[in-house]
Amino acid sequence: MFEVYWEITRPYVVGIIKGFGAGVVASGLGFLKNKDEPFDGKKFTRTIIVGGVTGALAQGFAVSPETADEYLAYPFVVYAVDVVTKVIWRRFLKPIYDKLRGIENE
Repeated sequence: MFEVYWEITRPYVVGIIKGFGAGVVASGLGFLKNKDEPFDGKKFTRTIIVGGVTGALAQGFAVSPETADEYLAYPFVVYAVDVVTKVIWRRFLKPIYDKLRGIENE
């Protein structure tokens, strides 16, 4: 039974792993290019998450390097995922985080 589920989910798992890997590389290069800027864990983590989600979506839509639509789809998907993660953080998670942080400081 597990084999059947694995065969169905394997492309998505591989896409997520590739996306997370790409996110780690992009985050590392982004950190290295800014010599005077201190390390920002939020940016680093967000880039990794965006990479993972983008990889999963690319697998879900069967976007492969051999297809021309990849060059059009990836920038839009990366931008869309980045915006959605910012909206979720700023509108929903950050207020909760700030309230919990305020409770701890009291």
